[in-house]
Amino acid sequence: MWIELIVAFIVWTLIVIVLKKRGILGRFGVRSYGPVILCPIFRNIPAPKKVRFGRLSIIFFALTMAFYLLLIFGGSYIFPLPSAPFHHVTKITPVRDLFLIPSLNEFIPLWFGWIGLLVAFFVHEFGHAFASEGKTKALGIVLAPVPVGAFVDVDEETDEDRSRFNRAKLISAGVVANLLVAFLTFFIFFGPVLGGLEVTGKVGVDYVVPGSQAEKAGIVNGMIVTRIDDMTLDNSSQLLGYAKNVSNINLTVVNDGKIENKRLTTGKEKGILIVDTIPPYPARYAGLKRGMRITRIENNSVDTLSQFMDYMDTTHPGQMISIGIRNNGTDSNITLVLANPPENMSKGWLGIVVSEDILGFSALEVDGNNFLDTFRNIVFKPGGIKYLLIAPMAGLIDLPGFSGFNGILKNLFQPAGILNFAGGWYLSLADILFWIGWMNIQLALFNSLPIYKLDGGLFLKEALDYFCGKWGLDKNISLTIVKFITIVVIGYLVYMII
Repeated sequence: MWIELIVAFIVWTLIVIVLKKRGILGRFGVRSYGPVILCPIFRNIPAPKKVRFGRLSIIFFALTMAFYLLLIFGGSYIFPLPSAPFHHVTKITPVRDLFLIPSLNEFIPLWFGWIGLLVAFFVHEFGHAFASEGKTKALGIVLAPVPVGAFVDVDEETDEDRSRFNRAKLISAGVVANLLVAFLTFFIFFGPVLGGLEVTGKVGVDYVVPGSQAEKAGIVNGMIVTRIDDMTLDNSSQLLGYAKNVSNINLTVVNDGKIENKRLTTGKEKGILIVDTIPPYPARYAGLKRGMRITRIENNSVDTLSQFMDYMDTTHPGQMISIGIRNNGTDSNITLVLANPPENMSKGWLGIVVSEDILGFSALEVDGNNFLDTFRNIVFKPGGIKYLLIAPMAGLIDLPGFSGFNGILKNLFQPAGILNFAGGWYLSLADILFWIGWMNIQLALFNSLPIYKLDGGLFLKEALDYFCGKWGLDKNISLTIVKFITIVVIGYLVYMII
């Protein structure tokens, strides 16, 4: 992957150089600096009226910087995350997920992520342009080749001609604009938008066995099963209990926001299905995976869930057992040592989730109303802002993660009442609002950091210059302090990542 990206970047750079030499970029008002090009989108925006909220903007920026530094250096103590049933990392996050770039970060959806990021770029630069009180000659996007920022060209005084107050006001305006947009979009998202949703059902499709009757019937992961024949489903036990007594069933499901009917034949293969494995327990380390089947434990055949549970109730932690596994039609044996269970129980623990697999898929119970209530309320709890900043990745620490209405959430919710006509467009609007708010707050907080050349670093230098001048100190001291703080902040961030 990295080789392809490097080759693509080299090709992009060569194309930019050729277009610049031939004057094609200049013909459209596009500037380039090596592989980076500045593409104007809006031109000749009139100057705003005199900005009256400069002092408030400066105070707000200073509070934002202080808050983010407290969050970084003392977040675990000052802003602890809301409690969760389990609080451990369940997945190692690749380095690419540290960059909040759609298509690179696996937790950020491609299109909605880019919409949110581009809006945040433009809002930030427009905030600077608005605070400059000059005519905006051009407002555009910076490409290299993916969007990496935005820019603004304004008819304005030079920095030397501005008062220190006006320079501080100009520096703080971008962050303040991002925060205002974030607050507005989150207010709409967590208020009327989430309030306008209703739940479609209570049973979801978690895993479809390859080659099963369910797969042939068109059952896919993430569907919501609302009815089996004429019975409305309230839990997965109803689904399995009913299916045991019949040979053919008709399922009513929600798929991509649409109601569909699926007809399938019940029945099962030998053994019980492994639906999932849980780290850091023996099953995962022994190589057991979702889709495999347990056919035997020691010399005992396993065909039902009760047989499996009855045998496991006789085991104890530290006991070595042999398990018969069927994977893609091939039988094998695996020997492993049972672990201590996560709760106060005396039996041994494999660390797996299993199903009898009567339908050719495993079902799970989903409580949509509880999810919505938890998601809405968690933001207003102590540490809620910290949760919001990691919401797309929160599932890694067993908090209700949210990266938009995709997967099972896309089928679990629909607009309620008179809003029902909007269908999937309503959920798309909700996704856009969430990602605009999330990207704006991320960009605002990042730029508020007191790092050299960021808004926070420029703001801190202006403040230090003021005190140096007041106390008769050399102004070069302020730049030295900013660079030192930059090293400390970046060093601590790298330390946390490593």
